[in-house]
Amino acid sequence: MTAERAAPPSRIFLIVTLLVVLVFTALRLTTAANLDLRSDEAYYWTWSHQAPLSFLDQPPMVAWFERFGQLCFGDTALGARFAQILALPLIELILADIARRRTRRWNAALFVVLAMECALNYGFFAIVIEPSAALLLFTSLILWALCRLDETGDARWWLLVGAAGGLALLSKYIVLLIAPALLLYLLLRPAQRRWLRTPWPYAAIGLALLLFSPVLAWNAQHGWASFAFQSVRLGSGEPPSLGGAMRFVMYESLFAGPVLLVAAVVAASATAVGYVRGRKPAYELMLAAAFLVPILFLFWRSFTLLINQSWAWFVWPIGLLTLAIALPWGRARLRIAGLLVLIGAPGLLVNGALFYHVLWDTSVWGGAGDPIGQDAGFGEMAQAVLSEAKANGAGWIATSDYRTYANLQWHIGKDIPVLQVNERARFLDFAPRDPARFTGRALYVHQGAATPVLAEATLTGLPNLPVSWRGVTMQTMQVDLLDGFTPELSPPPGSAAYVWKY
Repeated sequence: MTAERAAPPSRIFLIVTLLVVLVFTALRLTTAANLDLRSDEAYYWTWSHQAPLSFLDQPPMVAWFERFGQLCFGDTALGARFAQILALPLIELILADIARRRTRRWNAALFVVLAMECALNYGFFAIVIEPSAALLLFTSLILWALCRLDETGDARWWLLVGAAGGLALLSKYIVLLIAPALLLYLLLRPAQRRWLRTPWPYAAIGLALLLFSPVLAWNAQHGWASFAFQSVRLGSGEPPSLGGAMRFVMYESLFAGPVLLVAAVVAASATAVGYVRGRKPAYELMLAAAFLVPILFLFWRSFTLLINQSWAWFVWPIGLLTLAIALPWGRARLRIAGLLVLIGAPGLLVNGALFYHVLWDTSVWGGAGDPIGQDAGFGEMAQAVLSEAKANGAGWIATSDYRTYANLQWHIGKDIPVLQVNERARFLDFAPRDPARFTGRALYVHQGAATPVLAEATLTGLPNLPVSWRGVTMQTMQVDLLDGFTPELSPPPGSAAYVWKY
């Protein structure tokens, strides 16, 4: 399974893949520079200007990625997104190299790259800042290091497994869902079990924990707040509902592609059966398990919990890799070409349409449900908030949800102090705020009922402000004058101003 023995690629396949990668990368960079930050992106941007060891919602890697991009392109939308856009071709190269090594076919490597570019998750939405991008990069590196270990038997590859594992843990806790696959790889065959009698796997675990130790230290200092925040994913939720599971399947079909969804699940299942029948090696079973275990877990949880589309972001490329390795490259070229067309043609059209919609179109698709506009338009609203504050003598802006806070901080935070007055656990170990800047009258910008934290304050309603994009109102913000309130900047754990909503 070495590079020297890999069958050369189809020239047409190579040209098409390179052309798609180059064009889509250019479009992603252009879109990243011209599209305003979405709400969660602005929230992560606020993290990038802080230096705690970790955060309530996630480990710190997403903030480090943003900070790297800002060093290259300044405090801009492109700067915030650059590192993530750079990560995508690196991920594609790593996964493609695994496919080449396992199949001895360059076409298998190209299949991985082109299919990823055609999936909506990666072709277009890779521009949206998401902790799963860093997670996928380091998870891919784990799988590549294990591939090299499987090829060479060189124990030193365990060190890269440990380093990549630690970096993956610093990216997103959900990486633990691939742990069962790694255990399968170690335990099912004598050739792998022998590693348990050496120090190398334990050195890998130690290195991973050493890299992850800042997050452990931060959690120990703050009552394991981040782990408690994420624990809802494991068991709690609403009563079982078939609708939730159907929603999960629908969204995964949309963002990964319906053909890829079915083909990846079938290929991974067939790989598991092939291993049981003695036709597939342990490494390929591990890949199948690294895909199937997280997907099946998320599907199971979707019956009782609303699954965020981004949670499975790091899983589908592993399924795609499993598919590329499982395909019969030596005897079914036409069928493989047909599969690629079924994956690629709709993917290219949908991704291309969204790039057109952002960069050249001036219309709105579907009103408030527009795929781009539904989380856009905060720039004009923020300027209107600033004008209202000045007109009414408000010296600072109060909010009660992190998305509104982040959008206002991104757009007008340099002109007027902005503070989320509740859920202060989201801001543990942030740079201290000057209490003198949060006295007197404020402008309270929110949606829905006022937070209970403001129960003793005086609220005077002002006209609502629309959040509009291309002339269409996407949502409406309530605005109140806020008097008689002094925020708790560092409330104690358990207090009304500290606790968070899941």
